[in-house]
Amino acid sequence: MRLNNTQNRQTVEEIKEFGDWILKIGDREMDLNENSESMVEIPQQLLILNTYSPLMSLIQFVYPDFVLHMRSHSYFDDGAILCPTYDCVKEVNDFMLSLLSEKLRI
Repeated sequence: MRLNNTQNRQTVEEIKEFGDWILKIGDREMDLNENSESMVEIPQQLLILNTYSPLMSLIQFVYPDFVLHMRSHSYFDDGAILCPTYDCVKEVNDFMLSLLSEKLRI
């Protein structure tokens, strides 16, 4: 995954801070308790709020018009849905496959 280039200094700094925050979580550099667990506060602007289907909202955000563009070789190059567990990966994959199944039945 790559970040888009920008000329806005404030945006560049926000992207850097976000990247550092994600790396800190991934490198387990957060404050851990005795069970090696940590509470991570997700910034408000990253949350999906007030939606009937949060997973569908996430997919529409990362892959707009997924069913229309799924055959394009480069469509998936600019997005990724990261999951913390295999169960989450399976849930996202199953959901996206169900979208394909619905489209293929038409």
